[in-house]
Amino acid sequence: MYRTRISKNAVLVSLLIVFAGMYTLYVYFRSIQIQSPVNISISDNLHSLSKPTISLIPIKNSLAKTPQILAHYSALYDVDSGTFLYGERDNDPVPIASITKIMTAIVTLEQYRLNDIVTISKESTLSQGSIINLRAGETITIESLLYGLLIPSGNDAAHALAKQSITIPLYANSGKEPIELFVTIMNDKAKEIGLTHTLYKDPAGLDDTGISTARDQGLLIAYALRNETFRKIINTPETTLYSSDMKISHVLDNSNRLVKEEMHYQGIIGGKTGFTPTAGHNLITAAKREGHTLVAVVFNTYDSVNKAASAIEARKLLDWGFANFTWLKL
Repeated sequence: MYRTRISKNAVLVSLLIVFAGMYTLYVYFRSIQIQSPVNISISDNLHSLSKPTISLIPIKNSLAKTPQILAHYSALYDVDSGTFLYGERDNDPVPIASITKIMTAIVTLEQYRLNDIVTISKESTLSQGSIINLRAGETITIESLLYGLLIPSGNDAAHALAKQSITIPLYANSGKEPIELFVTIMNDKAKEIGLTHTLYKDPAGLDDTGISTARDQGLLIAYALRNETFRKIINTPETTLYSSDMKISHVLDNSNRLVKEEMHYQGIIGGKTGFTPTAGHNLITAAKREGHTLVAVVFNTYDSVNKAASAIEARKLLDWGFANFTWLKL
């Protein structure tokens, strides 16, 4: 009987040692996970609506140098784990110009039907800056306007989309004009997604009092990438739109050079450019390599003359991310 009791105790002790070892390993890997490159825990970066998975954890190479990104504000986001891998003044609210159109596209995709046909107003044709030359009285589908919005960054397309009637019970008796109502929905959607430093003032991004951060916009495009139509459009180098009667055409050329042959980036998904004299040259773009999707955000490049500056800096940031991180499975 004495020997039996010793044997049972020995087994119990052995089991406790094994359990303690497993727990120690768990704590060790969790500590690696928490040591993100910008000293922000994984849990702080998880975003419920972008559906990240933490089965693969990005670990930075110990010999990796800090990327030299020539922009005032930048961020690099790992979509799958929901982790920011790098940030430079990424929580500073600043004007984002036509990056605004990502939210315009989201509201459109969630509130309109793609095959609905709309009639272009004279007011929409008076839009300034980048336009696709819509004509007053022209009839065209919502889907075509989305292409005009996201590929060449058409301000007239943004105005035309925002001007459509939105029949949502929550906003039915708001008394607001269509564009004002559309912007209200943009801001409500920003709050729903969790963009804490974002305020939209118009659907095109021409109003520089509208602001956001590199971090907020990284989260936003991760949300938008869940939509297949959005992904398809932003990955289109060029195309031609037609009015519903096929009498009017609009030739579109993607303003994101990383999608086009001239600067095509391996694994590119697409993104959105933006520019005003105040906001500077901006680009947010996503790419996927070896199963990992990274989003590079570059706002207000140091080079304010070269239109390719934002593409150059975003490419550098993506290259740095893919080259200096290893994804470990826990």
